[in-house]
Amino acid sequence: MKNIIVRMCNIADMQAVSRIRIDAWRQAFVGIIDQDILDSFDYETETQRRVTEYNERKTGDLMCVAEIDGAVRGFCLFDMAKETSLPNNEKNYGEIVAFYVEPNLQRSGIGKAMFDFVSHKFLERGINRMVVWTLTENKIGRNFYEKIGGNLFDTRTREIKGQICEEVGYIFSLESWMQQKLEKN
Repeated sequence: MKNIIVRMCNIADMQAVSRIRIDAWRQAFVGIIDQDILDSFDYETETQRRVTEYNERKTGDLMCVAEIDGAVRGFCLFDMAKETSLPNNEKNYGEIVAFYVEPNLQRSGIGKAMFDFVSHKFLERGINRMVVWTLTENKIGRNFYEKIGGNLFDTRTREIKGQICEEVGYIFSLESWMQQKLEKN
């Protein structure tokens, strides 16, 4: 695999981010999310939504992208976790809100590179635990989170365009994650 560069996003990345999100959903969630919902996603509408979010909320401070040869191939949106998404409503957790890699480049190291980047960002802020939620039936996502050390801690339901879906939550100890990385190198 070529060199993967992970960096904070900028507004020029929103078209690629939108394409990756829609393509990843259409690949990973067939048979999980109603096909009508998957078919309703539109690249232009998604790009406009992301640009508006970027301008209004400055999501560039909360999103990284992974590039190969100057082309964006993955993205991760991250933030402080909402207390309601944590065990016992604890505080001081980071959360991966969205995590996508181009479907044809999954298992190429892009996901791990973005996870490392986000982990460092949280550790720099004194956050040493992170949570991520994924659809229960998302085998690709679940396998990834389990392989990199996520510990299953809870389930919840979520509405996606009128469809009720079940999610599972994983917790990561970022200090343990970084220690394992150091020991492997």
